[in-house]
This record gives sequence, C-alpha cells and structure tokens, in this order.
Amino acid sequence: IDGDVRLHSVAGPVSLEEGRSDLRARDLAGGLAAHKVGGDLSLKTDVTPGLTYSARAGSDISARFPSDTSARFTLQAQGDLSATLPQVEEQTPNRVVGQAGEAIPHAVELAGAILILVLSVKPLWRFVRSRFFRPGPPRESLATDSTTVNTPEPCAGST
Repeated sequence: IDGDVRLHSVAGPVSLEEGRSDLRARDLAGGLAAHKVGGDLSLKTDVTPGLTYSARAGSDISARFPSDTSARFTLQAQGDLSATLPQVEEQTPNRVVGQAGEAIPHAVELAGAILILVLSVKPLWRFVRSRFFRPGPPRESLATDSTTVNTPEPCAGST
C-alpha cells in the first residue's frame, strides 16, 4: 500500500505485507501481522489472549494498551519508540521488552487458589482431628463370632 493505513474496530485478523507509509491501528480484536510498515506505527488496542500482534516499522512506534492488559511485549523500531508498559525488563532508545498486566489472568489465579484450597481441606481436617480429638476406648462390636452363637432352644409350650 502506497499511502497511510488507518484501521479502527476490526474484529477479524489484520495482515499487512507492506505499507510504504504510516499505520495507525485502533481496537484490533483479531490480531495484527504487519510485516513491513515503511513509516510510523501507532497502535492502541486491547490484546486478545491467544492471538499475535506483530509489526515491524521503519520509523517510530507508539504503542498504548489498557491498564488491565495481560501480555508480554517486545517492541523494536528503527526510529523512536514510545510505549506504556508497567514492567520493563529491557529498554534502549529503539527497543523495549516488558510485561503489561499480570502474567497470570486473574480468573486463572482465582481458580488455582480455589483448587488448592479444596485439595488441602481433607488433609487439614485429618491433622486437626488427630491432634485435638483423641480416640476413646474401643467400642464393643455388635456382631458376634460364629463360634459363640448359641442355637435357640424352644420355650415350653411352643410348637
């Protein structure tokens, strides 16, 4: 594409082989594969889990993501780079590697905590019972041994 590319609210996947000018993209729910952007790249979008957002820009990159985004990013530009990532692991004028949001989505973290709790209740109860509830004297069994069973004798006057 020879001119600027502007994308807004695209639900499906976006693939751009080569754009000779700027790419401005907003709200890309289906992922992004921009193999060669000749000019500036401006990206402002939520990141859909499981999809890839990848782009190469020949000039500046500006990337903005919502604060609740949970993803790992590697951004590299030949020009200036501006990105909002709360956890930056590596940063140079042309490259940023970092994390936005939690590494584990909150729902998965909560499900894991509940599973651990459920799995630990039974062993915990056994421990508490063994520590605080002492077993009493053994109960007598109601069942009788076959060697001690007496055969009933008929009562007088019965037939």
